[in-house]
Amino acid sequence: MYAELTPLDTVFFRDGSPFTMGQETWGNSQFPPPPSVVYGALRTRYFAEHPGRLSDAATSEDPTSSARLTSFHLRRGGVPCFPLPRDLVEAPGADDLRGGTPVTRLEQTDLPTGGVGMGPTSAVLSHPGEVDDVRRSFVEFGDLVEYLRGGTGPIASMHLTENDLVHPEPKIGIRINQDSRSADDGFLYRVGLHRLGKDTSFGIGVDGLPLEEAGLLKLGGESKPARYEHLGDDSPVPDPPHDAIASQDAFVLYLATPAIFEHGWIPSWIDPETMKGQESGVSVRLETAAVGKPGAVGGWNMKEGKPKPMDRTVPAGSVYRFSISEGTAAEVIEAFHDRRISDGRAQAGFGHAFVGALPSTRSSLS
Repeated sequence: MYAELTPLDTVFFRDGSPFTMGQETWGNSQFPPPPSVVYGALRTRYFAEHPGRLSDAATSEDPTSSARLTSFHLRRGGVPCFPLPRDLVEAPGADDLRGGTPVTRLEQTDLPTGGVGMGPTSAVLSHPGEVDDVRRSFVEFGDLVEYLRGGTGPIASMHLTENDLVHPEPKIGIRINQDSRSADDGFLYRVGLHRLGKDTSFGIGVDGLPLEEAGLLKLGGESKPARYEHLGDDSPVPDPPHDAIASQDAFVLYLATPAIFEHGWIPSWIDPETMKGQESGVSVRLETAAVGKPGAVGGWNMKEGKPKPMDRTVPAGSVYRFSISEGTAAEVIEAFHDRRISDGRAQAGFGHAFVGALPSTRSSLS
């Protein structure tokens, strides 16, 4: 099922930093939330529809154990939007493009062999001109398709706040003493709420969870109401550029959602020393990557009444560039495209990956 999820009020999604009233005064938030927030909300919605099955949660009889979040992204005006690939940068002074900021690709530059201190990767990402980093930005589905085809032309980047996808609405509160029903001294706090723009919503794909085609659920740290509505059977997935991957013997791996890898930023099937690895019969070498600052994801175990273990995440939009040692383009696409490649919480939507082609530009350092 592919559905649109629309919050009906402000939302609050905690980040991984600690927050205890009386010790910290600012409750940090993140937007968009990790996919596990929506995954948990959908499962909670199921048990709200079937309260008699709640005792089966987290047991061998759990009716939601086969549920999988297959897609999670923003929607703007009905158009799916995905995190900006992290090898895209902004050229200062460029005119707006389709209402957004034009961005262009970093070039892959081969490092000289035998260099000292170059690290295990064989290439770096650079640009011949002056450029700026772009963060908290998204691209529309059509631009993501063009990016995955290996296009080098300008792509429009939509910033979360500057392009009205979402509006920060901080809230100040104070804890109430349950005995006196008055404010507790020293317990003033502030939390970072967000209100989605009038044309902004979430797109979600879910399998293995029988839900009504439309309904309400509780979303986020303050359990605010949100409405979901069935849109179709299949989530939007870009067509992989088979011919370009075959001719290049290389491919780009793009993360549409955060991923959890046992080796930090490196997928578990890649040897951190040699940067070589094998997955589903495909042998590859990691040439270079563009990843962001690591995040953290936890959660709350409702059944046991305690926090879930905290995991470090590779942020959405991270890009890996691989060369192919053994395997065909078709095998690469089968192994990685529209797959959840996270080492942990893949069922909750982590590590949703798309395969693309490298751009045609490539240079060497001598």
